[in-house]
Amino acid sequence: VCLDEVDIGFVPDVSASVGESNFNMVREAIAGALLTLDIGQSTLRVAVMTYHAEAFVHLRFDETVSAGSVADAILGIAYDSSELFGTATGFALTEFTRVLLDVDAGWRGGDTLVYVVTDGVSQDPVESAALYLKSMASQVVAIGVTSRVNVAELATIASSESDVIVIADYSMLGDVIFGDIEQRQMCGGSTTTSGGTGAPATTTTTTTTTTTTTT
Repeated sequence: VCLDEVDIGFVPDVSASVGESNFNMVREAIAGALLTLDIGQSTLRVAVMTYHAEAFVHLRFDETVSAGSVADAILGIAYDSSELFGTATGFALTEFTRVLLDVDAGWRGGDTLVYVVTDGVSQDPVESAALYLKSMASQVVAIGVTSRVNVAELATIASSESDVIVIADYSMLGDVIFGDIEQRQMCGGSTTTSGGTGAPATTTTTTTTTTTTTT
C-alpha cells in the first residue's frame, strides 16, 4: 500500500511483559513516524487500539485532524497498570476490525494499512481473527519484538511473509516503522483495493474499553 489517502491503523500489545518503559518507546515510535506524514481527513487517517486481555480504542479515523494532534493523542496514551494482563491478540484483531474498520469510526473503506505490534505469543487463537482483519484491510504488517514471539503466528497475522518484521527490542521499533512508512511514501504508482496486498514491508531480522475477552 502506497501512502495516498490511506487509513492507517496501529494495534500495539500492552501486556505485562511489555512494561511501561517499552510502551513509552512504542508511543514515541508511532508518533514520530506519523509526524512525517500529511495527515488529515482528506489525506491519511489514523486509528489506534491497544490491547492486553482487553482492547482499548484511543483514536478513531474520524478523529484525525493533523499530524501534530494525532501525535499528541498517541503520546498521551497512558500505560495500563491494572491486573488485567494477558496477550489476547486474536481478540484485539477482531475488535479492531469490528469497531474501527467501520464507517461510523471514520473508516473510508478503501486502502487500509494496519501495523500489529506484539512481544509474545497470543493466548487466544489468531487464525480466524486475522482472516477477518485481512478481508477488510489492504495490508497487515506484523511486528514481533524480542525472541519470545512466534514467527509462524506473525505470518498468520501478516498479509505476506514480507510483511513479517522481527526485531530484537523496542529501541529498534521507531526505525522500523519510520523505514516502512518512508518506503511507502516513495513507492508511487497505483494503490491496492481493500483485501489485496500492496508494496511489501521491509523485513528486519535480528479511552475506551470496547469489550472484555474471556481468557
